[in-house]
Amino acid sequence: MTTPNPATTDWVPLWPLGSTPVSVISSIPGEIKMWSGQTLPNQTKYGKWVWADGAIYAAATYPEAAANIDPAWKTAHGLSDPGAGNFRAPDLRGVVPAGLDAMPGGSRVNRITRSVAITICGRGGEEYHTITVAEMPAHAHGVTDPQHFHGPGAGTLFLLYNQGSSQGADGTNLLTTNRTALASTGISIQNNGGGGAHENLPPTIFVPWIVRLDG
Repeated sequence: MTTPNPATTDWVPLWPLGSTPVSVISSIPGEIKMWSGQTLPNQTKYGKWVWADGAIYAAATYPEAAANIDPAWKTAHGLSDPGAGNFRAPDLRGVVPAGLDAMPGGSRVNRITRSVAITICGRGGEEYHTITVAEMPAHAHGVTDPQHFHGPGAGTLFLLYNQGSSQGADGTNLLTTNRTALASTGISIQNNGGGGAHENLPPTIFVPWIVRLDG
């Protein structure tokens, strides 16, 4: 296979000489991408990309990105408002992006039912979770009881000695009938578990996210 010779072959370049390459045109100011490196893409080749770390930029310098990035990102995760004329790059540090349960202007599908799931840059979930009593499955505890009984004995003989009769108040024979009385057995159910939080993070790979600005 040979390479066409521009001097002898009719051909059309992907972009006029000196203009913006297609790779830059295909990205939109405000767009977010997952990135594989620790340095930002070459600006000359691929346009202005910055880290998705909530950094502040001037709207006058990057008007298209400022218009496309929702104002809610200004104070997402409790960040302070950068003030009029400024905007923040979306802050995706330490969070897992998920699709809105209702796209803007659309209806809910209730795949994630919490109210924050339809709010852009809304945040939910937790890295570690401590189970509450209400969250535990209903369950029972086994008890080991050695058992015992109270029958005729010193107490009965003392009663006979004082009353001169082997018949109890209820008509039973105190010498032959087992009698029970209130008694402590020492039975107890021990607590178990440490009450610590458990891992709530799925298998995760951590990579940078980048945001396209104007230029």
